[in-house]
Amino acid sequence: MALAITTPTAGALDRDDWSPHPKSMSLGRLAGLVASMPSWIGLIIEQVVLNQPRHVVLRDTLNHLAHHRGQLTVYLRLNDRVVPAIYGPSADDQQFA
Repeated sequence: MALAITTPTAGALDRDDWSPHPKSMSLGRLAGLVASMPSWIGLIIEQVVLNQPRHVVLRDTLNHLAHHRGQLTVYLRLNDRVVPAIYGPSADDQQFA
Protein backbone atom coordinates (compact mmCIF):
# COMPACT_ATOMS: atom_id res chain seq x y z
CA MET A 1 0.00 0.00 0.00
CA ALA A 2 1.43 3.37 -1.01
CA LEU A 3 1.37 6.24 1.44
CA ALA A 4 0.47 9.50 -0.29
CA ILE A 5 1.26 12.69 1.55
CA THR A 6 0.91 16.03 -0.16
CA THR A 7 2.63 19.16 1.01
CA PRO A 8 3.02 22.55 -0.56
CA THR A 9 6.35 22.90 -2.29
CA ALA A 10 8.80 25.55 -1.26
CA GLY A 11 9.30 26.54 -4.88
CA ALA A 12 5.67 27.55 -5.08
CA LEU A 13 6.41 30.15 -2.42
CA ASP A 14 9.47 31.57 -4.21
CA ARG A 15 11.22 31.73 -0.85
CA ASP A 16 13.28 28.54 -0.72
CA ASP A 17 16.03 30.19 1.33
CA TRP A 18 13.71 31.84 3.88
CA SER A 19 13.96 30.79 7.52
CA PRO A 20 12.46 32.34 10.65
CA HIS A 21 15.85 32.47 12.39
CA PRO A 22 19.49 32.14 11.28
CA LYS A 23 19.75 28.83 13.18
CA SER A 24 16.52 27.44 11.63
CA MET A 25 16.28 25.18 8.60
CA SER A 26 15.40 26.96 5.34
CA LEU A 27 11.89 26.61 3.94
CA GLY A 28 13.14 24.74 0.88
CA ARG A 29 15.14 22.27 2.92
CA LEU A 30 12.25 21.72 5.34
CA ALA A 31 9.73 21.16 2.53
CA GLY A 32 12.11 18.69 0.89
CA LEU A 33 12.59 16.82 4.15
CA VAL A 34 8.83 16.58 4.78
CA ALA A 35 8.30 15.37 1.21
CA SER A 36 10.99 12.68 1.47
CA MET A 37 10.29 11.32 4.94
CA PRO A 38 7.38 9.02 3.97
CA SER A 39 9.79 7.07 1.75
CA TRP A 40 11.77 6.20 4.87
CA ILE A 41 8.90 4.02 6.10
CA GLY A 42 9.51 1.43 3.37
CA LEU A 43 13.20 1.32 4.24
CA ILE A 44 12.41 0.81 7.91
CA ILE A 45 10.01 -2.04 7.21
CA GLU A 46 12.42 -3.80 4.83
CA GLN A 47 15.68 -3.33 6.75
CA VAL A 48 17.06 -3.61 10.24
CA VAL A 49 17.80 -0.07 11.42
CA LEU A 50 20.09 1.03 14.25
CA ASN A 51 19.78 -2.28 16.11
CA GLN A 52 16.39 -1.23 17.50
CA PRO A 53 13.07 -2.99 16.99
CA ARG A 54 11.36 -1.86 13.80
CA HIS A 55 8.25 -0.69 15.62
CA VAL A 56 10.36 1.69 17.73
CA VAL A 57 12.14 3.14 14.70
CA LEU A 58 8.83 3.40 12.81
CA ARG A 59 7.16 5.19 15.76
CA ASP A 60 10.06 7.60 16.11
CA THR A 61 10.06 8.31 12.36
CA LEU A 62 6.32 9.05 12.33
CA ASN A 63 6.75 11.36 15.34
CA HIS A 64 9.65 13.06 13.56
CA LEU A 65 7.49 13.52 10.44
CA ALA A 66 4.65 15.02 12.52
CA HIS A 67 7.13 17.43 14.12
CA HIS A 68 8.48 18.65 10.79
CA ARG A 69 5.01 18.92 9.23
CA GLY A 70 4.10 21.13 12.17
CA GLN A 71 7.19 23.24 11.54
CA LEU A 72 6.20 23.58 7.89
CA THR A 73 2.73 24.84 8.83
CA VAL A 74 4.32 27.52 11.04
CA TYR A 75 6.64 28.55 8.20
CA LEU A 76 3.62 28.83 5.88
CA ARG A 77 1.72 30.96 8.42
CA LEU A 78 4.70 33.26 8.91
CA ASN A 79 4.72 33.79 5.13
CA ASP A 80 0.97 34.50 4.98
CA ARG A 81 0.30 31.35 2.96
CA VAL A 82 -2.68 29.02 3.15
CA VAL A 83 -2.07 26.05 5.45
CA PRO A 84 -3.50 22.85 3.95
CA ALA A 85 -5.57 20.36 5.90
CA ILE A 86 -3.09 17.95 7.44
CA TYR A 87 -4.77 16.10 10.31
CA GLY A 88 -8.17 17.61 9.64
CA PRO A 89 -9.29 21.02 8.43
CA SER A 90 -7.03 24.01 8.98
CA ALA A 91 -8.16 27.51 9.90
CA ASP A 92 -7.85 28.32 6.19
CA ASP A 93 -10.46 25.73 5.17
CA GLN A 94 -13.47 27.85 4.19
CA GLN A 95 -15.82 24.91 4.71
CA PHE A 96 -15.24 25.20 8.47
CA ALA A 97 -14.81 28.97 8.74
